Amino acid sequence: MGNSLEVSILTTIISLVFGCLAAYAFARIRFPFRMTGLFAILSMQVLPSVSIVVPLYMLFRSGFSIPIPFTDLSFQLTGPLLDTPWALIIAYCSGTIPYVVWMVTGYFSVVPKELEESAYVDGCGRLGTMFRIILPLSIPGLAATFIFSVLNNFDEFMFANAFTTTYNSKTIPIFIAELVGKHSLPWGLMTAAGVVATIPFVVLSMICYRWIVTGVTAGAVKG
Repeated sequence: MGNSLEVSILTTIISLVFGCLAAYAFARIRFPFRMTGLFAILSMQVLPSVSIVVPLYMLFRSGFSIPIPFTDLSFQLTGPLLDTPWALIIAYCSGTIPYVVWMVTGYFSVVPKELEESAYVDGCGRLGTMFRIILPLSIPGLAATFIFSVLNNFDEFMFANAFTTTYNSKTIPIFIAELVGKHSLPWGLMTAAGVVATIPFVVLSMICYRWIVTGVTAGAVKG
């Protein structure tokens, strides 16, 4: 449970940070091929996860470096990441960020532009307007996106099965699958594990029910 919650929550937080910045650009800034880029990001959701398992496995086995834009520096990941939570976080971000961008763009689009224009008159820049106007007004949509993203990452099986080998990084779906024996099916244990795994999200959904319902319908009236 600890591994599953850690991976799903950190993945969602990272995806929301980068996804909100991209969603604001798509929702508010007019630039060439804007809709083409948005649909290109959405198309990443269509890409089967199994098609990138092998490349990601090779990267996590040997390590890699990420260049920092506009500098000569890079973020080095030289050690193997297999059987660590960070392997799952990086893999899950590849699918969660496009989902967040597509969802949050719809929520940002329904915020009245007059509020932004008023903020510009008062001296706010784009980032100030985003953090002071757009994000507070989009909290229901962000809450719904956060919960759905956490649920999707919590239940993911393929990447977790490929990149984890010990209980240091295994998640709940892998644990439940490993309860199946060669000659027996422990239905009692599997059912109990499934119930325990759903309790945190049932409680969270009951607490945030109002935000979830509002967030789901917030971006439905405008494409």
